[in-house]
Amino acid sequence: MGGFQYLLFSRPETEYIKDVVEYVIKKLTNIGFESASEELVGIEYQKNAILKLIKQKDCRVIGLWGMGGQGKSTLAEAVYKKLSSEFESHWFLHNVREEIKKHGKESLRNKFLSELLKSNVDIGTPSIGSTLTQERLNKKKVLVVLDDVDDSDQIDYMGVQHFGYGSKTIITSRDRQVLESGGTDTIHKVKGLNKNDSLQLFSTFAFKQLNPAVGFQDLSRRFVKYTQGNPLALKVLGSDLNKRSINYWESKAEKLKDCPPEKKISEALRSSYDGLDLVEQNIFLDIACFFKGEPMERAKLILSGCYKGAECGINKLVDKCLINVSSTNFSIDYFGYSTMGPCKLLRDAIYMHDTLEEMGKDIVCQESKTLEN
Repeated sequence: MGGFQYLLFSRPETEYIKDVVEYVIKKLTNIGFESASEELVGIEYQKNAILKLIKQKDCRVIGLWGMGGQGKSTLAEAVYKKLSSEFESHWFLHNVREEIKKHGKESLRNKFLSELLKSNVDIGTPSIGSTLTQERLNKKKVLVVLDDVDDSDQIDYMGVQHFGYGSKTIITSRDRQVLESGGTDTIHKVKGLNKNDSLQLFSTFAFKQLNPAVGFQDLSRRFVKYTQGNPLALKVLGSDLNKRSINYWESKAEKLKDCPPEKKISEALRSSYDGLDLVEQNIFLDIACFFKGEPMERAKLILSGCYKGAECGINKLVDKCLINVSSTNFSIDYFGYSTMGPCKLLRDAIYMHDTLEEMGKDIVCQESKTLEN
């Protein structure tokens, strides 16, 4: 007992006060976020799924994968705020892709590691290597989020493999292959909201309440159907429609089918398209214009006649969440073409989010205008 008392009272009083203040701040931060996170419609189920993964000892690095605007960063932040007080050190590195463009990899890594270690870090080599920094990281139990990573090398460069026992890293990306190559232990596909949650989120921005106002129910459902559960699209459209007349709503609903997505939505989606090579971009545009809902076999056959490596290109679009493939019933007509129909034959078909389809068609229209000029 005497030894314990010695340890207990051998430290200066200022250190005790500092520890208590840090503990209270962590707890208050966590409580504040919990009350706010309850307002993030439709997030609880997926948040709990990630929390279960994190509790597994063999899940050290967890990837969150999904299309632009699907809520990956929001989900990662909810988990981060929930758990951050349980770790010795923690940091949420926002917009890795953009920050590297602005400041460079070396500068971003030094800032990131300095925040984790609470001291100035300046590493001028590509690898952290056997440095004092590596030794200090090995002793730290940290929680880290690397948000919007678009290159697997970025994961290794940030020193994820050097974090101490019990550390957890969450990485968000639009590209599944980036997460696979980056050494994630498990990948969670972030799904869109269901109809009820979509309507609630849309109403939160359009009406500042959880349900549509009287007289706007049917129009609200039209907008919700268009977004297909994409949280960003729901927020952007809802915000634009807030306090607008019913005539504006009707005009906006008519505009959806033939016009590109709102600017904020397009910006979120366009970066995935811009990251493709020329052949992949052309395949994406062809699918947006001609092959949505078509059997995968038929699309591959036609696209392979137009482009070398078409199958690789299609796989890249799937990895980047620009298209998805699912089984659908088709019937065969007299001429041997596959068409959507009664239960005749189960085949894989290509699908694409409506906002991506409209973005693709708009890109084609803009390119056509440029050629005309």
